[in-house]
Amino acid sequence: MAYTIIDRRADALGGQRKDRALSAITTIGWHYTAVLRKNRAFITNHEAYWRDTLGWNRGGYHFYIDADGNIYQNYDYERITWGVKDNNWYVVHISVEAGNGNDYSQAQIDAREWLTRKIMADLNIPASKVKGHWEIYNNTSCPGYTKAQMDAFRAKLAQPAGSAAAAAPVAPVQVAPAPTPAPASKWVSESGTFAPDFAINVRSAPNTSGAIVATYNKGQSVRYDSYYNDGHYVWIHYKSYSGYDRYMVCRENGRAWGRFY
Repeated sequence: MAYTIIDRRADALGGQRKDRALSAITTIGWHYTAVLRKNRAFITNHEAYWRDTLGWNRGGYHFYIDADGNIYQNYDYERITWGVKDNNWYVVHISVEAGNGNDYSQAQIDAREWLTRKIMADLNIPASKVKGHWEIYNNTSCPGYTKAQMDAFRAKLAQPAGSAAAAAPVAPVQVAPAPTPAPASKWVSESGTFAPDFAINVRSAPNTSGAIVATYNKGQSVRYDSYYNDGHYVWIHYKSYSGYDRYMVCRENGRAWGRFY
């Protein structure tokens, strides 16, 4: 199948700059956005979060595949983006709009394979240098694949597109989610979006002693994956784009501090 790459380089957060030579690029990094596909977030939502909450001056991914499998180019190859901690200078980053390793659609997987092969050809990168985020810097489960799954993808990419070996499907592996670092009996797994009615601090732990690491203001929203009731506050949990656990209060003594959807 032929794909069209939608060019949004003129609109991407931080714009374009020649930060490195093409010869410096040795690796292709795979990511997911950590937002469930059904929520239909878009790259502009992620850019707003990076800019307004994390204070980034550029985005995380050179290429982005949306919930429908459409491919977007955000940055030139020479632009260094913020995709993997301490390892961005030699990596081209691809991210797919998905919440976990079991959330990808076949259309997204097919688009990612086509795009990966294109980048491999453009930059003379071997299949062995296609890596999951956690294989480059192990502070997250992104892109939700085990080493066995990544090895299977790499073996497929090492074969010509359309060959019998390349056409063989990669067997799905159920990956257990990483445990939320809090009392297991009190955390409830639930995905959703919370929009605060006023400024609420984000903390490094689910208590008021946790360090303040960010703030969400009215008009912003956060996507969470679980919640915890400590008897006074209800805390929601999410993973930051750098893979860190983050917590914020969404309710106090039965009174919601914002809207849920």
